[in-house]
Amino acid sequence: SGISWRITHPQVRMHVDTPPGYAQWKNVEITGYVKINKTNVITADHYQNDIPDHIAWLARSGEHSDRNPCDGTALSGAIRDDGSVGWKKEIWFTGGYTSESAKAKPTNSIVGRWIGWKVVVYNIDNGKAVKMESYLDDKDDNHWVRVTNLTDSGGWYADRSDKEFYSVNCGRPKDYVITNSAPRVVFRADNMILDFKDLSVREIEPPHYLSP
Repeated sequence: SGISWRITHPQVRMHVDTPPGYAQWKNVEITGYVKINKTNVITADHYQNDIPDHIAWLARSGEHSDRNPCDGTALSGAIRDDGSVGWKKEIWFTGGYTSESAKAKPTNSIVGRWIGWKVVVYNIDNGKAVKMESYLDDKDDNHWVRVTNLTDSGGWYADRSDKEFYSVNCGRPKDYVITNSAPRVVFRADNMILDFKDLSVREIEPPHYLSP
C-alpha cells in the first residue's frame, strides 16, 4: 500500500497484543516496511547513548516495566541505521539482556530509503530450542533475502553479573531459552525520525526439522 505514517518520538514501542480469545503469540512472522529519515534524534529526556540507532521487531514479549520485570522477555531481531543486523535476548527487564549475536552487515546505510524488515521466530527440536531468522527487502521490491539464522538451544547467556541477573528472582537460568509463548509482539525504533507502513504479525506453523 502507498499509505505510510511518520513517527518523530525517539523511543517507539508499538505493541501488538494477542487477539482476545486466541492463544498467545508463539511461532511468529513479524514484518514491516520503514524509511529512516534522520538518526541521532537526541532529546535530553529520552536519548540513551547505550541504545543504537536501530529498528527491532520483538517476539515472545510481555510487559516491560519495573513492576513486573519477569514479564519483560523478548527475542529481538534488529537492523541498525548503518545496515548491520543482529539478535538480542532479554530474559528479564532490564538486567537480563544478552550481548548481540548473529551479527552481520548485509547492506549499506538504510537511511533515506524504504526497506522491508522481517523476523521469524519458531520452536524446533520438540520445543526445546528456538530458531530465529531475519530477512531484508533491501530494494523495497518484495525480494526478501535471509540475513541472519540463529538457533538458541542453551549457552546464550545474559551478559550481566550474577548478582544483577539473580537480583530479580525469575526462577530462570542465565541462558534461559525463551521457548514459551507470550502475549506481545513489539515494533521498536530508537533515536530516529521514521516512516513506516504495512506492519503485520502472523502466527506460523514451524517447519518440521528433525534437529537444529
